[in-house]
This record gives sequence, C-alpha cells and structure tokens, in this order.
Amino acid sequence: MMELTWDKVKVILPDLPLLEELYLYNNRIGTLTNFDPSDLQHLTILNLENNGLSDWSEVMKLASLPQLKSLILSSNKLTNINITSFGDRGDSCIFPVLQSISLKGCNIETWGSVEELNAIQSLTELRITDNPVIS
Repeated sequence: MMELTWDKVKVILPDLPLLEELYLYNNRIGTLTNFDPSDLQHLTILNLENNGLSDWSEVMKLASLPQLKSLILSSNKLTNINITSFGDRGDSCIFPVLQSISLKGCNIETWGSVEELNAIQSLTELRITDNPVIS
C-alpha cells in the first residue's frame, strides 16, 4: 500500500492536462480535498480501489468530469449511495458519460442505494459482488 493522499496527487495534475487514465488503487485517498474537475477534463478511467473512501459525497465530486467512462471504487467503505440529493433524477450533468462503475466489496447495504445508480443515464455496467445487499 502506498501512502498517497489526494493532496499529494493534486500537486502533479496541472502538469498532466491531457491525462486520460489514472490508477490510484491501494492508497489513502479517503477524501478528495479541494477537488477541481478542471484538472481532469480528459480523464476516461479512474481507479480509486481500496482507498478508504466512506462518504458518497466524495464520489459526487467526480460527477462533473465530462469524459469519465469507467469508475472503479471497489473495496472502499461506501455503505450507502446517494446521488439524487445532489441533483434531479435524469440530470445529464451527473456523470454525463459514465458507462461502468465497480463497487465490489464496498459494504453496500440496501437496494435503495443500488437504485440510486439509475440517476446515471449512461451507465451500462455495474459490478457489485461481495456486498451485503446481495448476500
């Protein structure tokens, strides 16, 4: 496990304006402090697997990334998903092109949380094994 936090990652992002893929799994990115979507305008794949994320509001900071197609959040501590409180259902600004999300082993507890993902209109792939909701 590395010791990267979002603050450390953020320092290098301005030097990578065309970055399309970012793999930050197995770090200590529990929060996306001072997240600025303009730093990641071309990002299509983001892997934040096993980082200690526990609050869905941190994930929602990524919702305006215009090119994000794949989001890997497996093995975090995201027990609840809450999208609709951040905007109206059907709001095309929420993860506008996200096609795939992996939430394997995140301790998702209820089908209500899973149903929140319906707000992502472009979503075509969901990985949700190893969660209490399907046990």
